[in-house]
Formats: sequence, C-alpha cells, structure tokens
Amino acid sequence: MKRTQSLILAICASALVLGGCRSTPKKKKKSSSSGISQSVTVDPSKPVASIAITKAPDKTSYYAQEKFDPTGMVVIGTFEDGTSGDVTEYCTFTPERVSGSTTAVVVSFGGKTTSQPVTVTDWKSSDKELFRTYLRGFDDVPYMPVSGAKLERDTDYCCVSYYGGESSAELLESYVKLFDESWHVELEQDEYSYVYNGSKTVLDEDEEEYEITVSLYGLDEEGYCTNDGSGTFFMDVSDGRYISFEEFKPLYEQVLSFVGGYYDEDTGDLLDFPDPIYYAGELDYIEVENDLDEEGSGYYVAVFGGVSATDAIGFTNLFKASPKWTYYQDRLNEVDAYYHEGEDVAIGYSYNSSTETLLLLIHQYFATSWPAEKVANFVAKTNPVTTTVVPAYNEVGIYMFEVENDVGFVLVQTSKGFTQADVDAYVNGMKSAGWTNDLIVEEAEEEGEEDSQYYVCYSDDHSIVLQVALGTFVDEEGEPTDEHYLMIAILPNVPLVKELDTSQVVSFYESYEESVASFPAFSVAAEKGGIAVEATQDYIEAQVFEATDEEFNAFLSGFTGDWKSGSSPEMIANKQYAFYYGSTTADAYIVDHREDAGYHCILIHISCYEWTKTILQQFADYLGGYVPPFGQYTYDLEWQEDYGVFVGSYNIGDLKDQIVSALGSGWEYVRSETTTAEQEAHYGTYYYYKHAADEYGDAIAEIAVVYYNETYPTVTGLSLQYSQTAYKPAQIEYIHEVLHGVDLPFIGLWEEESEHTLEGSSLYYSEEEIKAAIALFTTEDGWKVEGAGANAVITHDAEGGTVTVKFEEYYYLGLFPTGYYYWVIDYTAK
Repeated sequence: MKRTQSLILAICASALVLGGCRSTPKKKKKSSSSGISQSVTVDPSKPVASIAITKAPDKTSYYAQEKFDPTGMVVIGTFEDGTSGDVTEYCTFTPERVSGSTTAVVVSFGGKTTSQPVTVTDWKSSDKELFRTYLRGFDDVPYMPVSGAKLERDTDYCCVSYYGGESSAELLESYVKLFDESWHVELEQDEYSYVYNGSKTVLDEDEEEYEITVSLYGLDEEGYCTNDGSGTFFMDVSDGRYISFEEFKPLYEQVLSFVGGYYDEDTGDLLDFPDPIYYAGELDYIEVENDLDEEGSGYYVAVFGGVSATDAIGFTNLFKASPKWTYYQDRLNEVDAYYHEGEDVAIGYSYNSSTETLLLLIHQYFATSWPAEKVANFVAKTNPVTTTVVPAYNEVGIYMFEVENDVGFVLVQTSKGFTQADVDAYVNGMKSAGWTNDLIVEEAEEEGEEDSQYYVCYSDDHSIVLQVALGTFVDEEGEPTDEHYLMIAILPNVPLVKELDTSQVVSFYESYEESVASFPAFSVAAEKGGIAVEATQDYIEAQVFEATDEEFNAFLSGFTGDWKSGSSPEMIANKQYAFYYGSTTADAYIVDHREDAGYHCILIHISCYEWTKTILQQFADYLGGYVPPFGQYTYDLEWQEDYGVFVGSYNIGDLKDQIVSALGSGWEYVRSETTTAEQEAHYGTYYYYKHAADEYGDAIAEIAVVYYNETYPTVTGLSLQYSQTAYKPAQIEYIHEVLHGVDLPFIGLWEEESEHTLEGSSLYYSEEEIKAAIALFTTEDGWKVEGAGANAVITHDAEGGTVTVKFEEYYYLGLFPTGYYYWVIDYTAK
C-alpha cells in the first residue's frame, strides 16, 4: 500500500530498512518466582511419588513465540513417605516458549511429569509461507492478532506488512513487549513520532549474518505517522539487505556518477553523469552490494527480485532505444552490457527466469577492441622519433586498457579463455612483421611451482619494447584460477642514437669527483642499428642494437691506458667484460648478446662506487652537518625520506667490523641488541654507534647482522640517521606555545602535532632509559609523576588546563625492526 510521503514517513521507511538504533536501556528481567505464597514447607530432595496441578495458571491462551507464564498455578507433589506439599516453585516447564504446534506445557518435578493444556494462536500457513519467501526462509515473527488486520507483501517498501484495524499506544506497546520477550530485543520509540523500530540478527543459508528489521506505528487518514499511536495499525517486517526502488534510484545515479569520475568527494554533489534509465516494472526487492574502491574502480552489483521476463526485456530495450548507450559483450563477466558513449561507464545485465531476478553490474567501461589510435598517440608522446606501429590484437575483446604516460607504459589485458598457444601465435605474428622476439624463462622460487615465462619483443628499429605473457585470473580470496588472459605491456624505448656520447660518461664521473681522461667511443653504422642511452644519478646504461663484429671489437680495444681489464676467463667465456679506471672507482660492465644474424646486441653498464656530490650534500643536510668518510661497504646508502634515514644495501657475510672501520674515527659504541627467531623474522644482533654532529644532536649508525635462512646465514646492513639530543630555540618557543606556558625537558622529537598535542618518539629507549627520561620531569619544575617505568603518567598544571605525558612501546619502521618508545604529550583545557 502506498504511504503518503513525509519527513516523518521517510524516517519510518529508513528505519524499516536499516533497523532502529539500540540505545534504550533494557527492561528489568522478570523474577523467576511464581508469586505463590507457600503454606507448607517441603523438602524437594525427598523421593517423589506423583505431582498434580490443583490450580491452573492465570494465563492459558498465548500467541506464537510467547513465553509460558506459570503465575497463579499450584502444583502439589506427593512424596513416597506419604507427605505432600506445594512444589510449584521447584517445577520446570517445557517448552519454555510456546509455538504454533504447542497444545500443552509439560510440568516436571522430581522425575515426575504432568501437563497443562494451553491454546496458541499462530500465523496462518499462508502467512508463514509469505514470510519464508520474502525473508529468505525466516518465519520466526512474533504474532498478536489485530482485528481487521491482514498480511501482505508491500513492494513499494520491500517489506511484509501486517496492517489494518484500529491502532493505539496500548496495542503498539503490547507488541513491543511481545518482541522483547521472543526476539530478546526491545523496540525503541522514534524521537519524532509514536513509531517503534528494532531488529534481530539471524543467519542465512550460508551462515552469513544479516538483520530482520521491524517497525510498529499507526497511520492517520492522510498517511502520516500519528504522534500518539492511534489510527490504522501497521507492522512492517523486512530483510535489512533489501531496499526499495525509491531508495535505489538516487543511489543508482550517484554510482553512475562515481564510476564515471564525476562525483565530487568534497561536496558530495553529482557534477555530471550518464543518462540513467529507470526500471518501470513490478519489483519485490532490490539487493545491492558495493564493491567500488575510492577511485570508482570495481563493481556495483544490484539484484532486482520479482521481475517478469516481459519487464526484464522492456528494461534492456530502454538501453537499446537510447542513442547514448551502445551494446557490447562483457567477456570478463560473461554478460551482455551497454556502455555510455560520453562517459567511461558500463552496465552489464543478466536475467534468470527461474528465480525471476535481474542482475545489474555497474562499473567503469573497458574497451572491447584494441584501441590502435590510443596506442599510436601514446608511442608518439613517449618516443617521437619512431614511426613504429604496434601490432593490433582484435581477435578477442580487451577488458582492461591502462595508459600511464608519466612512466611510459601501457597495460592491456584481454578476456578469459587464453592459452600459451594464443600467446605464441601473437608473438609469431609480430616476428613476421619484423619484430625481434626473446623468450625469457624464470625459474620458480619454490619447489612445486611452475616456471614463469614471457616474451620481450623489440620493434624493427628497437624504439618500442613489448612484454607479452599469459596471465592468470584470481578468485575473491586471491587464489589463482584455471582462467587465463593475454597480457601485453608496451614500453617505448628511449630514442636511438648512432654514437655513445663519451663526454656524457666523463661528466658522470666528475659528479663523483672522479676523473677519467676519456671513455672509448662506440658508433654504429648498420641500417637498423642504434644506441639507446639511459642515465640516472647512479649509473649510465647503454643498449647497443645490431653492432657488427668490427664495431664491437673496436669498442673493446678502446679500453687502454689507465683502463684495466677485470674480466675473468669465466666471464669472457660467457661474453661478459669488466674494466676499471686506475685507482678510481670508475668502471664499465659489458654483456654481449650475439645474435644468429651475425650482429651484436650489447648492454653497457657504467657505474661508480663513490658518493655523488648530491649524496654528500644530503649527509650534511640531514646528519647535522656531519659527513661520514667513504667506505667500501657503505657506498650505496640511499636517503629514505619517509623514515628519515640513510639505508644501505645488504651484504652477504658478517661485515660489521669492516663497516665500523670504514666509518672512520670519532664513532662511539653505544649499545647492541640481540633478537631471536621467535622475536623477529630477521633475527640477529644490532649494533649502535654515534658520532657528534651539530650542537643539537648526533649522527647514529645502526649496523645489523641478521639471519635470513640456511642459504644466506648472515646479512649485514647499515643505516645512518640524525638523532637530536636538545631542542633548538625555535622548537623551544613552539613547545612553550603549544603547552600553554609549560617548558618540556628534552625527551625526543615530535612527529605529529595538533593545536594541543605533541606526538613523537625517542629511538632505542630501554626500560632503564625510560626511567632516566622520567627523572627529567622534576617536582621542582612543577611535574607530578604517577606510576613507574613505561606505565608512568606525568602531569603539569598549565594556563587553564593540564599537560599530560605518557610513554607507549612502539615499533621502528626503519631498515631493521627495533623496539622503541612512543610518547604523547597532551594539553587538556579545564
């Protein structure tokens, strides 16, 4: 029945679907006493000969689900010694709560039984079937007949409604009591009207929890909820997972907007969205599931229940008739679908005639064919010197096409049903178009797993690189399935040149304060040959394509004078060459991939084991002006801004002594920690050294000698960071302001702060060091200490409030896991 729309009514409908809040205190439990005064004292432990009901209980008529009430009942027990007495208070009653099939309650005492006839009024069998159908099998709804009321399915509000007859506050409150006794949950009255809302948590067939919700109220002649419970009686019972189409409609529009990227997260406004198409047929319910992430990726699922085949066809024909929606086959989800021409939004659908359900999948639209124009534009932006065309793949639809111009990358994933033969066929087609293909096989890391393999394909001018592989779909738990797809990654190579810029190599070494007189020249003259050069702060990498024997040999012969060979016979046998320049740390590592066609594809890696000027400046900036001397085992320290620490690489073997030596003089040993395999995944010993930096702190070195596994028994790593030991003037001023005039002894730096709170940490604190830190908070300075050690709470009166200091054990997220203490200083106004 259609209820008149109103603010109060909207609250009713919302409470119907979502269930009411449960903040009202529970009613006091009834006393277990029967209320019968005992005139004869009996010994309940004596053997019993028989029991008999001499006075029936006051209440013998019940509604289904009510609890049996023995008030007024008198049960006399006769004992084997010939005595008798009132034993009502010692009796038990079965069933405790009556059902529709209950005709008598069994009364038991001392192993003897008798029965008390009762009359139970229950829902009709047709009513129970209605509950089972629309509440997923649930039919445990308390029943109290209301004269003139009937039970019907209300499709507008997705509920089963028991309505009709005259409502009153007394009737509603009686029903509330019935629900509280049988469902063990008290319905709570709405704040704005005489409406009760409540819910019961139940399990479905898959043992998943969900809520059955109920609302009780009276409606006046205009359809408004009354303020005193009068009017027409209504009880609505619904599955909390179902919603009505009226509730789904605005949600549907919002989801379309969100998936299409036009949902303003700050204001919540719908900026623009594809034209929504509304369902106009009859509905029993809508079940929704939101599987979208914060970016709108994923799926929004809606299941329409009670949809006839005619209505389902009519709904999909609306898309067919619209010029803005275009049909396609969603191969990933194996459903028919439409996508919106102006937005990246798609709706897949499928109809199940046996269950009369229409399934909708709303998600971001993925292209259904190889977007050749997009690929060409991508290649042109990332490598403007090439005219290479990437071979298309139009045999199957594409379900994912992602372009990352910033990193020079395109990822294409096709639909299900692929095999390795499909991958080979695509790669062979590329080979016939002039591409060079290399099959890369990587051995499995663990026994029992299969080797992974993929193709690396170069275009004929080597300007484009493709990686082609067979991917595996995973299920909801992340486990691999038997379904596979074709994955194509397009990686435009750097533009090719004919010569290696040797002056670039010389300048590269100068940044490390190393000097080389020259670097051997390399030039190619082959028609398709070229050199691709990639330079970073740490190395120069050159890839030479299709060099002749003469060009390659001329390059190798150029390493003369101060350039010395470091190639072992084994390296040369594997076509690997290493050269070093005099006493510097300049070097070149060369790998030759000889092709069957008679030319060479060469990798030249040029690096240096010294710190660059940039790294030296970073040391000065972040280590309080201190710059450690260069050492053989500390060359590759990198600044990790997130952790405020320079992190070094792992080295096989116990190199702790060598690292200490490389750090140089002035380093003072502080302490060490040893962890076990039970404590840490990477267990071992951690050594800490410090070196004076500026007047406000020290440079701290952490050297970790840890165990990985049986293959690599020890791994040594180094981290360097700045540890402040005193506040700087600006920091003192800031603390004084935040803590409202209270000065704070130095206990470490804060990491986060708000208007009245400082949160920070002091690394490498032990319990003893915590005690030493607490000792800084003296009574002479106005501090009060309660508790001991890390459990201490320290307070200080401030201007209009209190400053509180607490210590908590925390976890260091730097290179190695080390325990330390985290502290919070909070100002609370009075």
